[in-house]
Amino acid sequence: MKPSSISLTTDGATRALLRVKATPASEFTVSGQGDFHQIGFPDAPILEMMEAPSPDDAIEIERLAGRLIGPAPAALDSPVATWVPAHAHDDLAAIVQHLPRGDYWVVRSRRRLGEPGRVLLGNEMVDADRSLREVHYGDYHYVLAVGATGGVDPDLGRPSLGVTILNYTGQETTQGVWLLAPLAPLKESSEVESDEALFIIPVSGALVLDHLEKFSAEDSARCRRQWAERGARALAVELAIRPAHRGRR
Repeated sequence: MKPSSISLTTDGATRALLRVKATPASEFTVSGQGDFHQIGFPDAPILEMMEAPSPDDAIEIERLAGRLIGPAPAALDSPVATWVPAHAHDDLAAIVQHLPRGDYWVVRSRRRLGEPGRVLLGNEMVDADRSLREVHYGDYHYVLAVGATGGVDPDLGRPSLGVTILNYTGQETTQGVWLLAPLAPLKESSEVESDEALFIIPVSGALVLDHLEKFSAEDSARCRRQWAERGARALAVELAIRPAHRGRR
């Protein structure tokens, strides 16, 4: 993808709006129809999501032996590179080459996972292994880390790519994001000393789904508009690293 097809506007030190203006030759996207969605490269997806016939029931997840995103042929263009933490440059460059056209919040957050056990999948709390871990549960947003391998903790040491699921619980009050690990393993393992994570949250485009779209196209269009105008940024603010406390003024 040409550098001119990508723009990044910072919103403080911990958030930036990434705009992908052209469709890449090889998209990491969502395909499928009805209640079935496959996530990844269309010819080799890494995840299948099945929405329940009723919004009151759980979403099902199945991991597939698909293709992961490999190293990028080129580095990030300035000013994108100047904002991104140094340890994430190459990984973010690789992901950006395959993002569907649309807008994304890139958020510098903390590498924190909830305790293993139960997670919210749609409108149902279910028992889950260590590979599904809660990252954030707010008044209006639910963020779930989905590890690449069953039974293994999700890796937040490398950038995570989100799939947004509007009306996550079958109601307009909760918007969900699944954070995936889309990158192929490194040939040589390297531990990142920083506890910082980088999350890519879809605002618009193919990586934004709506749990209730099948019931009302008009309501879905309104929800997508609200998410793009305010909801996605509100979540980015909630996830972003807070500045160090400097005492009362």
